[in-house]
Amino acid sequence: MLELVEAISIPAVLVDGDARIAATNAAARQILGDRLEGRHYITALRQPPLLEAIETANETGVAARARYLSSDAGGDVAYDAIVTPVGGEGPGGRPVLICFEDHT
Repeated sequence: MLELVEAISIPAVLVDGDARIAATNAAARQILGDRLEGRHYITALRQPPLLEAIETANETGVAARARYLSSDAGGDVAYDAIVTPVGGEGPGGRPVLICFEDHT
Protein backbone atom coordinates (compact mmCIF):
# COMPACT_ATOMS: atom_id res chain seq x y z
CA MET A 1 0.00 0.00 0.00
CA LEU A 2 2.89 2.39 0.73
CA GLU A 3 4.18 2.15 -2.85
CA LEU A 4 0.68 2.88 -4.13
CA VAL A 5 0.44 6.06 -2.05
CA GLU A 6 3.85 7.20 -3.31
CA ALA A 7 2.73 6.65 -6.92
CA ILE A 8 -0.26 9.03 -6.67
CA SER A 9 0.52 12.24 -8.57
CA ILE A 10 -1.33 14.63 -6.23
CA PRO A 11 -0.69 15.01 -2.48
CA ALA A 12 -1.92 11.87 -0.69
CA VAL A 13 -1.93 10.67 2.92
CA LEU A 14 -2.91 7.21 4.20
CA VAL A 15 -4.36 7.08 7.73
CA ASP A 16 -4.40 3.55 9.16
CA GLY A 17 -7.10 1.86 11.24
CA ASP A 18 -5.37 3.04 14.42
CA ALA A 19 -5.79 6.71 13.39
CA ARG A 20 -2.07 7.12 12.66
CA ILE A 21 -0.53 8.37 9.46
CA ALA A 22 0.84 5.28 7.74
CA ALA A 23 2.17 6.88 4.54
CA THR A 24 2.53 10.14 2.65
CA ASN A 25 3.77 10.77 -0.86
CA ALA A 26 6.34 13.34 -1.98
CA ALA A 27 3.65 15.83 -3.01
CA ALA A 28 1.99 15.61 0.44
CA ARG A 29 5.32 16.03 2.20
CA GLN A 30 5.82 19.31 0.31
CA ILE A 31 2.65 20.81 1.80
CA LEU A 32 2.48 19.00 5.16
CA GLY A 33 6.11 18.41 6.10
CA ASP A 34 8.39 15.40 6.29
CA ARG A 35 7.71 13.89 9.70
CA LEU A 36 4.10 12.78 9.65
CA GLU A 37 4.36 8.98 9.55
CA GLY A 38 3.40 7.43 12.87
CA ARG A 39 1.68 10.55 14.20
CA HIS A 40 -1.99 10.63 15.09
CA TYR A 41 -3.86 12.34 12.27
CA ILE A 42 -5.38 14.93 14.63
CA THR A 43 -1.97 16.26 15.67
CA ALA A 44 -0.63 16.19 12.12
CA LEU A 45 -3.48 17.66 10.07
CA ARG A 46 -5.11 20.00 12.64
CA GLN A 47 -7.79 21.70 10.54
CA PRO A 48 -11.29 21.03 11.94
CA PRO A 49 -13.10 20.63 8.57
CA LEU A 50 -10.59 17.98 7.46
CA LEU A 51 -10.69 16.23 10.83
CA GLU A 52 -14.50 16.07 10.61
CA ALA A 53 -14.31 14.63 7.08
CA ILE A 54 -11.88 11.93 8.29
CA GLU A 55 -14.19 11.05 11.17
CA THR A 56 -17.22 10.93 8.87
CA ALA A 57 -15.49 8.65 6.34
CA ASN A 58 -14.18 6.47 9.15
CA GLU A 59 -17.57 6.11 10.85
CA THR A 60 -19.79 5.75 7.78
CA GLY A 61 -17.51 4.04 5.25
CA VAL A 62 -18.50 6.72 2.71
CA ALA A 63 -16.14 9.25 1.11
CA ALA A 64 -16.21 12.80 2.47
CA ARG A 65 -14.75 16.14 1.37
CA ALA A 66 -13.30 19.14 3.14
CA ARG A 67 -11.41 22.33 2.39
CA TYR A 68 -7.74 22.34 3.46
CA LEU A 69 -5.83 25.63 3.54
CA SER A 70 -2.06 25.87 3.34
CA SER A 71 0.60 28.46 2.50
CA ASP A 72 3.70 28.36 0.38
CA ALA A 73 6.20 30.93 -0.84
CA GLY A 74 3.66 32.18 -3.37
CA GLY A 75 0.87 32.73 -0.82
CA ASP A 76 -2.19 30.83 0.34
CA VAL A 77 -3.21 27.57 -1.32
CA ALA A 78 -6.69 26.05 -1.08
CA TYR A 79 -7.12 22.29 -1.48
CA ASP A 80 -10.19 20.13 -1.82
CA ALA A 81 -9.38 17.14 0.41
CA ILE A 82 -11.16 13.94 -0.60
CA VAL A 83 -11.23 11.38 2.21
CA THR A 84 -11.94 7.85 0.98
CA PRO A 85 -12.25 4.70 3.12
CA VAL A 86 -9.85 2.05 1.77
CA GLY A 87 -10.33 -1.01 3.92
CA GLY A 88 -12.30 -2.81 6.55
CA GLU A 89 -12.71 -1.48 10.02
CA GLY A 90 -9.86 -2.24 12.43
CA PRO A 91 -9.53 -1.90 16.20
CA GLY A 92 -9.27 1.90 16.03
CA GLY A 93 -11.39 2.48 12.95
CA ARG A 94 -11.19 2.19 9.21
CA PRO A 95 -8.18 3.21 7.08
CA VAL A 96 -8.73 6.24 4.87
CA LEU A 97 -6.84 7.76 1.96
CA ILE A 98 -6.79 11.56 1.77
CA CYS A 99 -6.02 13.15 -1.61
CA PHE A 100 -5.57 16.91 -1.94
CA GLU A 101 -6.65 18.68 -5.15
CA ASP A 102 -5.31 22.21 -5.56
CA HIS A 103 -8.19 24.67 -6.09
CA THR A 104 -6.28 27.92 -5.82
